[in-house]
Amino acid sequence: MSSAADPAGAAAAPELNEVALRLDDLEAGRADALAALRPALHRVVVSSGISGAVKTLVVQALLLLDDPRIADGRAGAPFLHKIRKLVDAARAAHADGAAMPATRATQAGRAEFSPDALLSPNTDRGLVEEFVLESREQLEIAESALLRLDTDPDDVDALDTLFRALHTIKGTSAFLGVEHATELAHHAESLLVRVRSGAAVCSGELSNLVFRSIDMLDSMLVSIERAADGETAMLPDGFRPLLGILRDGPTSDVQEGERGRRSGKMRRLRFADTSVRVRSADLDRLVGVVRELVLTHTMLSRDPALRAGANQELGRKIAHAERLAFELEEVATELRTVPFAPTMQKLARLTRDVAYQSGKSIELVTEGDEILVERTMADALADPLLHMVRNAIDHGIESTAARRLAGKPDAGQLRVTAQRLGTQLVIEISDDGRGMRVEELVRTAVERGLINPDSPLSDQEAFALIFRPGFSTAAVVTELSGRGVGMDVVRTNVEQVGGAIETASRVGQGTTFTIRLPFRSQPARSPQQTWVDSQRTIGLIA
Repeated sequence: MSSAADPAGAAAAPELNEVALRLDDLEAGRADALAALRPALHRVVVSSGISGAVKTLVVQALLLLDDPRIADGRAGAPFLHKIRKLVDAARAAHADGAAMPATRATQAGRAEFSPDALLSPNTDRGLVEEFVLESREQLEIAESALLRLDTDPDDVDALDTLFRALHTIKGTSAFLGVEHATELAHHAESLLVRVRSGAAVCSGELSNLVFRSIDMLDSMLVSIERAADGETAMLPDGFRPLLGILRDGPTSDVQEGERGRRSGKMRRLRFADTSVRVRSADLDRLVGVVRELVLTHTMLSRDPALRAGANQELGRKIAHAERLAFELEEVATELRTVPFAPTMQKLARLTRDVAYQSGKSIELVTEGDEILVERTMADALADPLLHMVRNAIDHGIESTAARRLAGKPDAGQLRVTAQRLGTQLVIEISDDGRGMRVEELVRTAVERGLINPDSPLSDQEAFALIFRPGFSTAAVVTELSGRGVGMDVVRTNVEQVGGAIETASRVGQGTTFTIRLPFRSQPARSPQQTWVDSQRTIGLIA
């Protein structure tokens, strides 16, 4: 595709020429020209008529402009020379109509199928998989940083982390030719530029827009990931309205102390640790081989000749190998575990969104995010915990006005803790809300035909009614709750992994739900045991 064949592509040439001229001015001593480079380069990146090769070069130039030496005025001639080389290469590539093979296929696929296509089905699947994995990691980092920034708009480190994550997504999506993601990330990044400059505060509506941008980028990744071979990933619903709002900016800059108080707070939220990607099948194979090694060593150590003490030196060597084998087994097994922190982060995001939607001020406190559990266990607990947090905010914690009348702080507190107690993994979800009235629970259950009016119930039996399908004390059905579904799903999911839920509540003081799950280490071994049908490990502590 040549630049002359596409008006949008032709418009990129003047932008690149402008950047080159400003670089000439800069090298001649005009430092004020540097500030004008970024907007021009941004306009090139989001142009729909240029090749992926050009975008890649321009994105690399933009990444160089993020160097701290720019802000400090320490950008010397060698640094500027690198930017100039990238810009000149982009101009040459644009003039020649050069395009990377994957990007040409992407553009052809979009022209053939639909302008709403995210990516051509002919794009190399290996590149697509790498893009999805890397972008998803960056989105997790971005959301973690935004949660911190949403509660502390002065957190410069969180702002820089968020900016870098979105900038990385913009660069990788431009490289692969996912132009819709590039444009969305670019405009979300532009909002953060306003925050960096002090023109806006990352709270209220502006914060909501960045959260919505992260969600939309995640939806785009899901669409790309689900597209089978020969199919085209399409834009998610709501993309263009959101893009229009991002272009125009928030209608008002809500300052800290107004609507920002409705955001959930996270005291111990951590950024994602550095990691490498390993296929789950390879991990399973590694664990299987290590377990066979441990079993073989056990059989060897029980050899009658060795037990008779015929070769004491060999016995010492085997004992040393035993320690190494068991340590290797422990490491291999822990590779299949994940920290509980990502689950806590999901709860923080949900708390923030539900609190904002319901008009309540909520403080979320989490403990135990360093605990390691198997990924399957973390996945099994995700939905139950989300249901319980949503119900705690909607049903348990009162409105600000009601809390003031009750003499409570304006912000309701929601606490989620995870800890190991003996052989159990114990998770507690507690709030300082209105609590549950036994008589109200019983009356609702009778009205819905769930129990006999003459049935005597203890407090614990009355509390257990909330886990019945179809039970709800909500007077009005809302987007959050009131349909009688959710808590029954919680109990079902917990029981499926061998757990149980306990409930404690005091009127006017709050409610605590305690989830107890088996928390076992590796099963006992025997020389006759094979590891093909080994017991499921519920969790491990590092």
